[in-house]
Amino acid sequence: MTSPLDGKRSRVPLYRQVERELLRRIRARELTPGQRLPTEPELAAQWGVNQLTIRQAIGELTIVPRDVVGIGSASGQSQ
Repeated sequence: MTSPLDGKRSRVPLYRQVERELLRRIRARELTPGQRLPTEPELAAQWGVNQLTIRQAIGELTIVPRDVVGIGSASGQSQ
């Protein structure tokens, strides 16, 4: 599968690219309220980035107010 990320050549940090892609999937209803995200290792492997990049992106999603709700933990643990 081809990564939806712009890659390391982009001026946008990888964690922001991941954050943007997760938001796109939420807004497109590819990820629905109450649905758990894939695990950090699964997302990292899927997009070819480090797990810390995934963790940072998810951390940004949880601390910045957004027009989306129900963002869960990528580790699969309930909040």
